[in-house]
Amino acid sequence: MEIYLLRHGIAELQGRRSISDCDRLLTPEGKRKLRRTGRWLVSRKDRPGLILSSPYRRAVQSAEVIREFFPDAKRRLSGVLTPEGDVRKAAQLLVRQNPAVPVLISSHEPFLGKFSSYLITSSSQAVFEFKKAGLMKLFWETPSVMGGGALMEWFVSPGLLPKKGARL
Repeated sequence: MEIYLLRHGIAELQGRRSISDCDRLLTPEGKRKLRRTGRWLVSRKDRPGLILSSPYRRAVQSAEVIREFFPDAKRRLSGVLTPEGDVRKAAQLLVRQNPAVPVLISSHEPFLGKFSSYLITSSSQAVFEFKKAGLMKLFWETPSVMGGGALMEWFVSPGLLPKKGARL
């Protein structure tokens, strides 16, 4: 099973408006960096077929930006993908998916750091810290609710990716 873990793009600060954390929107810069990530993913010929997203607005918007590059990908929301989501429940969510369909998850820190560690090592002690609009690709040959066994293929942040118009 191919898994792409995406941290949402830069979002507005919570104090700017009287909004809850789950209602924060992406900034124009956040969308721009996500498009850079999406262009890079297309250049690699990676093709997520399912996009699972946290229900928080910034994660949903991030999933929508990435979906611009993969319009055939199905999209679903899951409450287990929130910042404080349960890694075991998220693993259950993945185990129920068709392993032949690459899955992209749009979520948050600290969840992504814990979840990536769980998929690789069976421990949710966060080893990785995702930058905003950062993306990791994992290959999980034998999906299990117990986690472990996934292999990280690559891990990038937008600062490492070419800007629009630059040669890939």
